[in-house]
Amino acid sequence: MSKKTSPRLSKKIHKATAHVRRRAQQSSRKISKLPPSITIIGVYTSLILITAVIAAIYATSHHTSSIPKTDNPFSNTQLITAKFTLYYPARLPDPLHIDPASINTTDAGIITIRITDGLGSATNRSLTISEQTTPSGFNISTFNDGMDNRTSIKTRFGQATIGTINLGQAKLATLVTDDHTLLLVQAETGVSIDDLTQLILHLEAAKPSAFTP
Repeated sequence: MSKKTSPRLSKKIHKATAHVRRRAQQSSRKISKLPPSITIIGVYTSLILITAVIAAIYATSHHTSSIPKTDNPFSNTQLITAKFTLYYPARLPDPLHIDPASINTTDAGIITIRITDGLGSATNRSLTISEQTTPSGFNISTFNDGMDNRTSIKTRFGQATIGTINLGQAKLATLVTDDHTLLLVQAETGVSIDDLTQLILHLEAAKPSAFTP
């Protein structure tokens, strides 16, 4: 059974197609005096551009929508008690999921979250996120120097870095958000760089819910 295109995606496609069509009409006026063979080439080029735009928008939207959504795992009490903004991955590659029972707050005010595929040592595909207020004088660049194979990723909340530690036996992602939350994401060997990247790119700031105690 074919999947229906969402209203939001249809609107994007319609808008992009209209834009390309306008550009094509403008171009066609300029080439109207050219020989017929060249004019036909121009029309075909416009059709190819429209098709490419539609395909690009659909591919991007389909890739994001294919990653399952994740609910805010924090309670209102945890959000209010924390002295900083808490973040969580709004989407995780299947079958990774947040274990709500794993959320813990240390005496130092560090909050940790466990993400797993539920298969334990059979896959070693689990991650631990730790969140805290960025300590005074903390230098994220110096901290990141301890990682190998580093890659920088621009997120909505700041510049993240992904790399390997422990001689490549584990992966680590770091992010100091614009509102000064320090996030460290440590991943086991079964977690791919793509898993870690998707987690970082889909981070959301948690907000209190009127229905969560």
